[in-house]
Amino acid sequence: MTVRAHEAVVREWDLRCVEARDQRDNETMRANNLAAELAALKAKRDQQTRNLKQFRKIA
Repeated sequence: MTVRAHEAVVREWDLRCVEARDQRDNETMRANNLAAELAALKAKRDQQTRNLKQFRKIA
């Protein structure tokens, strides 16, 4: 293999590594967003549960 061929292979692997890292970062960001959304939904559920308990005390 020539030096240029080796350089081309190295560039290809560099590109693959960058793409894999970008995909991982995107998946991490998505997972973090889903975790935040889940936490917000749980907080809303908990608030509604408290509201229901309070309503039952009044009724």
